[in-house]
Amino acid sequence: MILKSPAFKDYFEEKVLKKFKYLGVNPDLDNIADMIVGKIKDPDREGYKADIIHGPFDADKLDYMTRDALFTGIDMAIDVDRIIHTYLY
Repeated sequence: MILKSPAFKDYFEEKVLKKFKYLGVNPDLDNIADMIVGKIKDPDREGYKADIIHGPFDADKLDYMTRDALFTGIDMAIDVDRIIHTYLY
């Protein structure tokens, strides 16, 4: 709901997109919002994006597993590249 709100879209356009115009970046916030809750418009083309945002090994989970292991002192080597490669292929 937040990503789809006019106030957030205005803020995002003004504060974020303005900085990245030279890259040709123009994300569809409605599509991203749908992916966050697991809705995918075109699974064949955008399934991997949805998995990165909302999936069993999404970016947030991979980040906190590595960070929590580091800060708790647990010797847990997580090979993020291998997980992503194995999961996507």
